[in-house]
Amino acid sequence: MRAVSTLGLLVVSLASVLALAEGVTRLLSPLQLGFQFDGEVFSSPAEFEIDSQRNRWGCHDVEHDLSQPADRILLLGDSYVDAHSVPLAATLGRRLAEYTQREVVACGMAGMGQREELNVLQKLGPDVAPSVVVTLMLLFNDVADNYPPLRSESRRQWKEMRRFRPGWVRFSADEAPFLLVRGSRLNQLVSHRAAGFLLRSPDEIPLDYFVYASEVDERWEEAWQATEELLLLTRDRAEALGARYVIVSASTPHGILGAAAGRQALLSTYPAMASRDWDLDLPDRRVAEIARADGIPFLALEPLLRSRQRETGQRLHWKYDGHWNEAGNDEAARAIAAFLRELP
Repeated sequence: MRAVSTLGLLVVSLASVLALAEGVTRLLSPLQLGFQFDGEVFSSPAEFEIDSQRNRWGCHDVEHDLSQPADRILLLGDSYVDAHSVPLAATLGRRLAEYTQREVVACGMAGMGQREELNVLQKLGPDVAPSVVVTLMLLFNDVADNYPPLRSESRRQWKEMRRFRPGWVRFSADEAPFLLVRGSRLNQLVSHRAAGFLLRSPDEIPLDYFVYASEVDERWEEAWQATEELLLLTRDRAEALGARYVIVSASTPHGILGAAAGRQALLSTYPAMASRDWDLDLPDRRVAEIARADGIPFLALEPLLRSRQRETGQRLHWKYDGHWNEAGNDEAARAIAAFLRELP
């Protein structure tokens, strides 16, 4: 009887602990838990509300009156320029306008590479009549985006991989390990953490990260050649409009940590990367060489923002999404404005 009584006490104690843990986890937000579970699918938590404001060109920017001549900056880029993860007033374009005291026309959209940005310049350039054209490059994926074979493979991976980026995760409840009680927040938490290890492929490396590979194969050399050609075409088009052309490269959530810490952050998600040599500063050096050879002013933001993040201790990228948060957009705008002021 005593053994039965002890067992019963243990069962009651365990049930109490589990009930308490369930109650605590239900008080935590998705950001605190590190995931959200909706529609029978685990995904990364939402860190912001998307700002859906768009101007007549479909860009996340204010409307511009182009009827009168003005000292304008035309800012081109991808989702870093679109910046729909922050309010319009906090975007790179709006902050750059504040720090330069010049009109900044910003047009960027997710997935755009230099080819699409050149198209935007050709379309808007004559009406905007900029004095400066700035290309903000996200070298991490722009180089692949500029070369159709790599772009196609990257897009295929996007649809197939559970962890296309560190911090991003998406899998169904049917795939979730140890998920016995789907309505239990505690069970969801345990399952999500287990999935981080059990659903990880030991051989998986997203193609985009090969832009950092120390050994560059033929496809990536062709991608770099395509990138240089597009940059020169953009420069020529800008100069034909009477504008100064400038290239700026954005920071990444792994690169901003520094070479060693950034590499370790990637290895923790993609252990297969340990079998190769990676250089997180290589893309910036390649573009610096292109810019120097062709007389184009170039600013690499990553070293500057890396130092700034270390000094302040303030995160400049969203933890899960990876794009710049409000502080990141602001720091990038300050750095670009200072660079433009120093141009001869």
